[in-house]
Formats: sequence, C-alpha cells, structure tokens
Amino acid sequence: MSDVEERSSSSSSVSSQQPANEVTIRMPRRVDHTYHDYANYRVDLLRPSDPDYTAFHGGNRKSANNFPAKLHSILSNSEYGHIIRWMPHGRAWKILNKDLMVSEVIPKYWGQTKYESFSRQLSGWGFKRLHQAGPDFRAYYHECFLRGLPFLTKLMKRVAATNQGKLLPHPDGEPNFYSIDIRCPLPDSADHPPPPNPPMPPMMYPQHPPLRQPASYPPQPPVFVGSPHGDPPAFHQKHVHSNYP
Repeated sequence: MSDVEERSSSSSSVSSQQPANEVTIRMPRRVDHTYHDYANYRVDLLRPSDPDYTAFHGGNRKSANNFPAKLHSILSNSEYGHIIRWMPHGRAWKILNKDLMVSEVIPKYWGQTKYESFSRQLSGWGFKRLHQAGPDFRAYYHECFLRGLPFLTKLMKRVAATNQGKLLPHPDGEPNFYSIDIRCPLPDSADHPPPPNPPMPPMMYPQHPPLRQPASYPPQPPVFVGSPHGDPPAFHQKHVHSNYP
C-alpha cells in the first residue's frame, strides 16, 4: 500500500469514529386552545362513579371560596362593571381599568396590592389569554369559568408547574366564542338561566390554526380533488389540524 493510500484509509477510519455534530430543531411550544364547552353541564346527572362527582359531593368547602370562585363573584357584581366585566358571549372576561383593579378590587378580595401576584394566580389556575385582534383581545378565559354558572368553578384545579419555559401565544388557534354563543348561549347571571337545552357532555372544539369557526359547526364546502392515477376526481372534506405539540 502506498503512503497516499495509507494516509487516506487512516483519515477515513478516524472520521468514521467521530460522531457528527447533531442539530436538534424543536418546534416552538404554543398555547393549546382546544376548548370544551360546559354550557350544558348537569350536576344532577352525575353518578358516584363519575370523575367529577367528588367535586360537588365531596364536602370540600375550599372550592366554594377559592380564587376562581371569588373572581366569578366579582364579575357577577355590577358594582365593578367599570373595572372588570364579562365579554358579551360570557365565555371570557376582560380588565377595563388595571389601576382601579389594583387599588380597589384586589386588596378587598385577596389582601394584596400587586397586579403581578394576581396575574400569577390566573396562570396557576389555568386561565388563558386571547391575542387575536378583535373585541376579545387581551381577555382571559377558562372552559369551566362561564357567566351565570358559578358552580363550574368547583371543577377548576391548579395547573402543575413545568420547567419547559413560557408558551408562545397562538392567536390562530383561539376559539371563536361568538360562534359558540350562537349555538349555546349563556345566562346573563345565575338568577336568569338560559333557555333549556338537552343535557350533554362537554362539547370539544379542537383548535384549527387557519380557521376561526369551531370544528363542530358545519364544515367547509368539499374541496374538488383529482386522483394522481387518472381516476375520476373525488370530493374530500378539507380539515386542517394543528401540528404544534
């Protein structure tokens, strides 16, 4: 073997032993806006075997005075309507005057004067913020936090802390509460129930980044798609799902 061939073979064996630099590309972690609508939730139909049964029949008095319960009572009090209020559909709420919220409401109900502490409580209880441009911009929501249905706050639990960093906003995946409200309107208050609806389990609305309407509403018109093998074209429904984790 010549000197050139020996050097070439030795260099190739060394390079094969050294692992190549691996580059891991991770998709950004965004807020999951999959929404379950509890508008027609019926406590009286729960059975002891149901997971939610103990929330209403377990004798836990703390849930009746927890953070979400206090916040719901504030939103139901017209005295604070110029500071904090429900959105027209009743599935989200917004702070109108942050300064008055800090000086009048937060000290009275939670004994503190820092908005940052209040904001951490919102995140800890699973409230999500809306970022899509429109009337609900910067409003908060939780699927078990609905106008006129304060008993649902007993289903809310604190979210376990993670070390995976802050989630990025996902405006295109946010639910359209105005469309949902057309199908399932909420009461104006706990004293004025909505028209009776048949009881049903919570309806799920998967997030659809390019779409604004919930998935359970009439789908888009069928898309005309031709076959790659020359067969007669067929109709297919167009469904787009989120690829974000």
